[in-house]
Amino acid sequence: MIPNYCYKFILILFYFFPLVCLGNQKDIVTNTNILKTINPNLSERKLNKLIMFDNQLSFISAFSKQNNANGVIPNTLNISNILQNILNRIDKKLMIVSQKVVDTQLPNNIQQKTLQFNIQEPTVNNESIKQINLSILIFNSNSNNEYKESYLLAEKLFLFSLFPTPFPEPDVKNISRLGTAAAKIFPQESNNFIWTYKNIFCSVKNSNTFSFSLSVNIAQQLQEELEKNITTIN
Repeated sequence: MIPNYCYKFILILFYFFPLVCLGNQKDIVTNTNILKTINPNLSERKLNKLIMFDNQLSFISAFSKQNNANGVIPNTLNISNILQNILNRIDKKLMIVSQKVVDTQLPNNIQQKTLQFNIQEPTVNNESIKQINLSILIFNSNSNNEYKESYLLAEKLFLFSLFPTPFPEPDVKNISRLGTAAAKIFPQESNNFIWTYKNIFCSVKNSNTFSFSLSVNIAQQLQEELEKNITTIN
């Protein structure tokens, strides 16, 4: 004979389990719609993988909230000076040894500015060169009415960069206090990472000799400076 409390437990289980499943399915549909808004061409496999990534990164709801916000990072910002000041604060031995800037006109009145920096720490004797390559892409619309398209382009690039190679399937790890979303991607070299914030996308490629914590520190301080320079769109 089954005790009464067992019957109650079974009844509760049958009542709540379908509600949990329904809630999970609703979340999946919502997340899928947000991802398809950013990139309508995502395959079913990538959609499913991105939703799995969201368990570690929590980027889907962050993108949805961001896309209802305002403000952009202007492409006229002197990133080079900002970055060099950051390096001086952290360690005066750090320096930008090369940089490249490319302006590209995209469809829908979008301008893309690509900035590439090679940052090095001077070596002693025969030490290997300690360096990181920092790439920053800034998307800006020529029309104030289309500034959110700039957000979507940066977010689309973030999603694309989560799949550096077709196989093997990558894994990701969250980096806190960095942008709207940030990810350290495996099985790439473990010191490489990406992040995005509003209309910018950034990637860092480290040499094995450059400290990961140091490169994250540089990225976080750059993020703080970017936040100070947001231009609100009327």
